[in-house]
Amino acid sequence: MGNKSFATNANDYVTVQLDADGNERLHIQGIGVSINRPYGFAVTVSCPPSLASWVHNQPHTLNSGVSNSTHRYVGAQATVRGNNAHFQVAGNGSSLNREYGAAFDVSFDNANAVRQFICSTHTAEVKAQEAAAAAEAEVKKQAAALAVALAAQKAKTYQVTMS
Repeated sequence: MGNKSFATNANDYVTVQLDADGNERLHIQGIGVSINRPYGFAVTVSCPPSLASWVHNQPHTLNSGVSNSTHRYVGAQATVRGNNAHFQVAGNGSSLNREYGAAFDVSFDNANAVRQFICSTHTAEVKAQEAAAAAEAEVKKQAAALAVALAAQKAKTYQVTMS
């Protein structure tokens, strides 16, 4: 399970970060599974000026994956939709093309690293969830065995003799 969509009940979004120069370029990065960077992935794509300007004017609250530069990125989330990565950005009191902020698609032809990151992150999340479920089942199994052992211990009758 990933992040929940801002618009639907889907919960298959992964966290990414955006930065825009205010013109027609959008830099997208993700921190986690290494795809084309040691910290995860990074791509720069062309975008409409309105999107670049809107992202550029949002509060930049996240640090870069490559350094601890102060608050250079805007938080966003992405998922796979056909041959595109679909992005959602929560606006901080402003919206571009959605009530919650902005939504846009980027073709995987231009940003295959995004697809690899999303799919790898989902795979890692599924494995982590499976491991957590297995660990929880093992804890329950051990707790049940302990309860049986304690019940058996309580059921024992001790013969006390006075001397």
